[in-house]
Amino acid sequence: MLQALLNMVVGVLGWSPVGRDLLFMDGEGPESEKLRGLRVNVVKVMPSVLGAQSERIYVRLQSPIAMQSGWVEDIVLIPRHRRFDSTALATTSIAVYVCRQEGIGEGLSCSEPVAQMDVRLCK
Repeated sequence: MLQALLNMVVGVLGWSPVGRDLLFMDGEGPESEKLRGLRVNVVKVMPSVLGAQSERIYVRLQSPIAMQSGWVEDIVLIPRHRRFDSTALATTSIAVYVCRQEGIGEGLSCSEPVAQMDVRLCK
């Protein structure tokens, strides 16, 4: 309940994570060790669509890294829990699924998750 109230206040104030850096903290999954401690920059946020998909946070790594299927620079973060979306980053860390970004322009999509990580805003 408190997090929902904080998210509402942050949203009303117009805060956005776009242009800000996030830090990958702890996680699990096949690529979590490569991501732990890396900083990423939020490029854009696509809001959730009722019943269709969760919010998507598009981020860019400072430099490409090797993942299962090749070199990756752009990835997609999908919040794992309701009420802990991109606006929650203003006040707390959030848990996300990490996916490889696929496609370009309006055809952006994401792969199956390669990790589950906790991320927080870099101070």
